[in-house]
Amino acid sequence: MSSQKGLVITVDLKYINYDITFQELPNMVALTFWVSNCPNRCKGCHMPELREDIGKPLTYDSIAPVIEEYRPHIDAICFLGHGTEAQSEDFIYMVTSVRLNYKNLLIGLYSGFDKILDKFKDVVDFYKVGRYIKEKGGLDSPGTNQRMYRRFGGNLVDVTHEF
Repeated sequence: MSSQKGLVITVDLKYINYDITFQELPNMVALTFWVSNCPNRCKGCHMPELREDIGKPLTYDSIAPVIEEYRPHIDAICFLGHGTEAQSEDFIYMVTSVRLNYKNLLIGLYSGFDKILDKFKDVVDFYKVGRYIKEKGGLDSPGTNQRMYRRFGGNLVDVTHEF
């Protein structure tokens, strides 16, 4: 839920799909959710449908059965899509619920922001920042503008080289 000049605006988190992935988080098998409503219009985006306000509700109650089904096979849960920043309070609440109930799973967030936002750095274990710029490539490209950070204790350490 977001507040703007005394007006309360509810923006629902949604996801369009999920899958088991092996390359989103370094050295992790992740249950990855694609979060919709991304305001970025990155040229060459591999999932332009994430720009739309579509999908199923992304709440703890909606994803817990999915997590439970894949729990024996995963190391982490990853959320792809810039839409999480617009609904940051809802996202933080949902991730906190996941962390309380699945203590052994790490949590990753792919952000389209070019800098680390303080409100997320203590709630996720992996944090990718940087818009996708086709000419610079993704995280596995030597010229990428994107960075992947991993939280160790209270510090975020750049682990982009692990791609």
